Amino acid sequence: MKCILSMLVLFGGVLPTTTDPAFAQDAGFSLEELKARVERVPADVLALRALARLHLQRGESESALALATRLLDLADDDPADRLLLARASLAESDRLAEQAADRGYRRALFMDAERSARLAARDESQRDEAELFLAEVLIRQNEERQALELLDRYLERTPDRVEALALRGALILAGATPELAVADLRRAAELAPDRIDLAHQLVRALAHRSLAEAEQALLDLIGRGAAGVGALSCEVLGTVPERAVRVLEPLTEQYPKDAAAWYFRGRALALAGRHEQAVQAYDRTLLLAPGDSSTLAFRADARGRAGDVDGLFDDLILVLQTDGDDARWAEWRLLSSTTWLAEQGDWEQIVRISSELVELSPSEMAYANLALALRWLDRVEESEQVYRDALELFPDDPRLINDHGLMLEGVGRVEEAAERFQRAAELGSVDGLENLAILLRNQRDRSGARRLFLRVLEQEPGRLRSVAGYADVIVGGRPSSR
Repeated sequence: MKCILSMLVLFGGVLPTTTDPAFAQDAGFSLEELKARVERVPADVLALRALARLHLQRGESESALALATRLLDLADDDPADRLLLARASLAESDRLAEQAADRGYRRALFMDAERSARLAARDESQRDEAELFLAEVLIRQNEERQALELLDRYLERTPDRVEALALRGALILAGATPELAVADLRRAAELAPDRIDLAHQLVRALAHRSLAEAEQALLDLIGRGAAGVGALSCEVLGTVPERAVRVLEPLTEQYPKDAAAWYFRGRALALAGRHEQAVQAYDRTLLLAPGDSSTLAFRADARGRAGDVDGLFDDLILVLQTDGDDARWAEWRLLSSTTWLAEQGDWEQIVRISSELVELSPSEMAYANLALALRWLDRVEESEQVYRDALELFPDDPRLINDHGLMLEGVGRVEEAAERFQRAAELGSVDGLENLAILLRNQRDRSGARRLFLRVLEQEPGRLRSVAGYADVIVGGRPSSR
């Protein structure tokens, strides 16, 4: 009676009806409540188990591992606690892998997970769960043969365990024997018809055996109303994209308001080289999911491949205004496109693009491209202002300083240009040094020009302008303009 009263006090007057580690969810205890109980009674095994399980479910593997380790001392090496420790060790290894942490410690965690799982498997009550988990650990350690042997024995004993069938099916498929994988995964899908993940795995296995079978299975999934068919279609049928298009057309017809379906239809059409139709599919996607950066990025690419250059840049600028990896990709595409635009003489487009880049993602190159384009358009005052703005942000960038010098020289401000070239040269710019040498030659300062041309050629002997300039000042040729 005294023990029961103590438990009632501990759990706020509610006596748990189970000792299962998942009791916290059943009883409605929050993480904070469990932490408070463990703090009040550090040796409370029941609360420790629940708290460790909850930390693990929340992805807090370090805390789960610490609690699971404490449990082994308190609960006399309980097999269920051993399995919990194994799961926490593997999860902590995964967390550390994402942080590129010490490989030796991660390897030790893998070994701890395997050892704990084997110890837990010795107990009849934990055998099934422990062996299934052990198979996963072995696979993760590239011990596929041991894992397969373990799963074979497991399925002889428990032939209809869905998780084991799915794991063995995936393992066999990785070993390039799709027929056996299809058998396991088909049986798993039959036993758990609501498990969409198993249906997807079966389609992947079928694709290894026959794309026609995979296509039909995908169409069957559409009929069942299964989720994720669009992404799966592009994944398994991407090598023959017209097959993916055949699946995705009825998908968008059945679910015309599904943005993901239209997005993957666009991907399939683009893979098939039908870029104008891909743009139309992406248009529908953006009506349903406005501003989605990935869709804008792929529409930009499709527009460019369809010959719509203005549309390409419109979408890239829209992507640039978003955040994340797509924006960085758009920035790279916009910057790299300026070389091609310069070859076309499309300076207005460069001004438009570079202005957006300067506003949204300022860099030395963006400023340099903008100033250069303005200069080519004879917008000299604007060009100089851009250089001055840029040099406030990047005061020691030799390219900007050298280009500013060229602009100043072009409008006859020779002394200022010489100062800019000199500064660029001091910062290691061979271009700045060469431009200063050419400026001195044009001002009939042959000795100064000869000295600078020699310095350039000491660094880059094959630099043609300096070879020609040095020859010119040696033979006393007339000054020439660039």
